[in-house]
Amino acid sequence: MGPPDARDRADDPGHEHGLRLPWRHGGGTTDSYGPELRPVTNGLGLIPTSNGVHYDSEEQRRPLYHRLVAEGTLPGGHATDDGAGLVYRGTALVEAVSDRPGAAAYRVDRGPDGTVIETRLEPRRLA
Repeated sequence: MGPPDARDRADDPGHEHGLRLPWRHGGGTTDSYGPELRPVTNGLGLIPTSNGVHYDSEEQRRPLYHRLVAEGTLPGGHATDDGAGLVYRGTALVEAVSDRPGAAAYRVDRGPDGTVIETRLEPRRLA
């Protein structure tokens, strides 16, 4: 999915039901603009954190996301494996969910010494 546009408005039905849709966060990583993975720092910012997707299936995503958070290019945020999602009420994370075993979500923050702290968030398995 590309950059924010009319399909990703704050008043869309998914937003009303707490769905996390692309580009609502403050930034993350993307390969939407070509073959190279690169930072996105101009998301809509409706969720005041960064976001990392395909965390377990694309080997360059996790290290790039870690580097961007450690450098301060992106604020701390959440990352999700394929099959995992995040549920928000307003801007507060309520829970992580998954549709398959082993898929998880993570909180990723910059530690006081500039290294990244990654904490696994165990998701609720959807039926």
